[in-house]
Amino acid sequence: MFTFSSSRALALRSALFALVSLPLHSQASEQTQVYVSTSLESNTAFTVSFDAAPRVSQLVSEGARVIRPHLLNQAQAHQSELIYWQGASLFSNTLSDATTDLLESVKADLHTLSAEWADDAEYKASVDALIGYIEDSTFRERLDVPLDEDFYLMGSRINPLANGDLTLILPRRPEQVTVIGAVVEPKHVPFATLTDANGYLAHIDTLNTFGISEVAVVAMNGELANHKIAYWNGEAQNIPPGAVIFVPFQRLPFGLSSLNEKLPRLLQHRVM
Repeated sequence: MFTFSSSRALALRSALFALVSLPLHSQASEQTQVYVSTSLESNTAFTVSFDAAPRVSQLVSEGARVIRPHLLNQAQAHQSELIYWQGASLFSNTLSDATTDLLESVKADLHTLSAEWADDAEYKASVDALIGYIEDSTFRERLDVPLDEDFYLMGSRINPLANGDLTLILPRRPEQVTVIGAVVEPKHVPFATLTDANGYLAHIDTLNTFGISEVAVVAMNGELANHKIAYWNGEAQNIPPGAVIFVPFQRLPFGLSSLNEKLPRLLQHRVM
């Protein structure tokens, strides 16, 4: 069985999860609670509770059922599906030790890099802006399971149990792409169909003086891919709506060379 309640999302993200949760029953250890919304910034949020661990298909079905009525007012005439399933995400609200270590390592590296580049105002400002972006982001442990409702309606044999304190994001189709990393400042660029990374970087002031051979692209569903974009290795790859493009840093100081690899992996756990 399940129950659900709606609540207005609060301005303080850190308090939101605690305030929207339903009271636990006596068998709290067996109950699964799922916070459901289109995003953490949404004004409409729900908590769906299951007395026992549900299958992911149940979780997705109930999440979609409570969200769809509240997307109708924002729907465009041409939209056949209110939920952008390619961007759906499921998170545990507790970070694993490995992801916690990754987050702290990235933060430490960025602060070290800011200090190392203190004599270069443009480079330091870029790193400080990225520090702000990371600090303002919410990170949860992403659960790597299929979340498209049609995937389960077709009778998939892949349908694991889900339990614990979870967050299910069922977004609208986003209208922008975000570019971060070795740029003057993180920037949102309007999404354009059939556009590759170079198309978005044309709108950005980057720090790279030796050209950019590839960038990391993190889709809303957590998929991570490296896109080769130089004239000598370029491969046309479209960027999905809502993706984050990470432009790697050049001439990183000794000991910080792994930052370009660690930061995109951390972004896979960012709640978009």
